[in-house]
Amino acid sequence: MSDIESKLLNLGTEGLHNFIAQKGQQRKNALHQACQFQTSDWHNTQTSLSSIENTVAAKRQELVDFQNKQVQNQADAEKERASIEELRQQVADKEREVEQEKASGKKSQSYKDSTAAHLQRLTRESVKNVNKTLENDSPAGLISVLEIFVSVLRNKPNTKPVDVELFFKDFDKLFAKMGRMESTDCSFDLVDKNLKAIQSVASTVGDLDINQVYLDWTESFLQAAKIDLRMVKLLSELEDLKLQLQRAQLKLSRFDQMKEHTQQFNFESYFNQSISLLEDRAQNFSNIVATDERQAQEYQKELKGFNKAYFEMMMPRRE
Repeated sequence: MSDIESKLLNLGTEGLHNFIAQKGQQRKNALHQACQFQTSDWHNTQTSLSSIENTVAAKRQELVDFQNKQVQNQADAEKERASIEELRQQVADKEREVEQEKASGKKSQSYKDSTAAHLQRLTRESVKNVNKTLENDSPAGLISVLEIFVSVLRNKPNTKPVDVELFFKDFDKLFAKMGRMESTDCSFDLVDKNLKAIQSVASTVGDLDINQVYLDWTESFLQAAKIDLRMVKLLSELEDLKLQLQRAQLKLSRFDQMKEHTQQFNFESYFNQSISLLEDRAQNFSNIVATDERQAQEYQKELKGFNKAYFEMMMPRRE
């Protein structure tokens, strides 16, 4: 008989009962800890699996977004190609328009010479005459001419009598201002509108005598300005079209480059490979989750049946 057996026989019924109960509780505690660990491990692997599955879904969406972006880029590239062809035609048409304008023989220099000659006709006496006339009479015909004249000097429409008075206060300043005027100082719209207006007025006012210089200078200046500004306008429009064409070609070049790099480096395979690797990992984790779940359930079942399997069967009955 071993020492353990001898000790157990000497414990008596009460001592043996307590010994079995103590050992049973120790075993139950150990089993409870194992059950907690296995259940926690199952939950952790399930969380990891969910994270991987979410990542797979995100990668699939990234792939769809990437594919949609390629389709959109291709559509945008075709749109730019069509725009480039249209712009090339517009550039060619505008270049022909410029050449036709040059070939028309319209020269502004003769009008500029006339404008300079008319300036020399301006005298202090004429300026004084204007001021005197405005004070005493303000005839409609002269007022119309002077308002157009000052509108040109100001490069502003809707000139009022007060503006005319301000410009005619000082002969030297007026003479200097007229001499500094360039044919391209005014806007094309103002020149076109005022040229029609001065020609209309000229057909109705008749001879303005000493004040005729303002009508003649204004008409000559506007004729020169219309020719020069039309060419400036055409050249500006041509440059704008060429700039639009360059921008469209640059955009198309970028689209073509993106397509080339996508094909060269096979970007789509990056998404497919990532998804495939993640799916394999998810499958492995799914197997682990199933094993952990089964083991957790087994431990829980063992823990629940421990009282009956141990205490009721192993504990001796008390008389």
